Amino acid sequence: MPVTRHVRREGRTSYNPLALPSLPSIPSFFSFSSSNKPDPQSSSAASIAPSATSSTTLTPSFSSFFSSSSTTTLNHASSPPPPLPHPFSTSSSTTTTEAGHSTSTTPFFLRRSKTARRVDDFVQRGLDSSRLLQDICESMDLEAVQIVASSCVLLFDTVQTVRTNRTQTRMLLERVHQIVRALINLCGDARSRSVGLAPGMAMAIERLTETLTGLHTLLQTHASAPLLSRILKSAGMKDELAQCDDELGAALALFEVKTDLLTHVALGSAVKRAKERHEELVRALRAKGFGAGGGG
Repeated sequence: MPVTRHVRREGRTSYNPLALPSLPSIPSFFSFSSSNKPDPQSSSAASIAPSATSSTTLTPSFSSFFSSSSTTTLNHASSPPPPLPHPFSTSSSTTTTEAGHSTSTTPFFLRRSKTARRVDDFVQRGLDSSRLLQDICESMDLEAVQIVASSCVLLFDTVQTVRTNRTQTRMLLERVHQIVRALINLCGDARSRSVGLAPGMAMAIERLTETLTGLHTLLQTHASAPLLSRILKSAGMKDELAQCDDELGAALALFEVKTDLLTHVALGSAVKRAKERHEELVRALRAKGFGAGGGG
């Protein structure tokens, strides 16, 4: 009996339900280990008898002990473990942005900054305005303004290739965009009145065409130059851009004056029409007998 207790205690402590596949294999395992042939060099067969007795005692007691308590444990151990997340997976749980970490899959050297995206939006707006001016000039047969619109389209297409003095170039193109919008207003007003542009606008448009052509040539030449040449001629280009800025500013001031005059004329005519309608309404009310007792 002491041997049986010792073996039961040893079997209980050494048993691991997670390591064994199922309960039916437990008795076969112990019976296989206890039915080994005895060593012929052993002293006597009597020394093997206690181990055989202990094995017959252990097998039923071991299975009966774990038959009721290990069912839940084995069922829980037989379920497969949850899959590990893939390090390069793009699931919804890994797309959350954390502080100090970027979840973008675009390489760093291909990412565009916010300033570059703003420049792209600005260039797209300039292209849309210039093409709209082209359509208006084609419908009104304004050849001089159509040349200006074509030059503006070329400018907005070329600005993407400029690598130095980008801030100054963007400021110049902002002026060009304002000039294009002013010309759209002038052409739209002339079209609504079925007349052409004012005679004094021809010289200003011709001067603007020369400025835009020179600016486009400057940007294209600088963009196609080698890197070292661009770096060495950066100061000279800055001076030339400043000169173009002055000429564009003068043209913009002239077109803004014309636009303001048109705005004042339009507002004056609107006020005049409103005043005439008010007087007609007052006369109609007096003819109906309203307001006669008020002294006129």
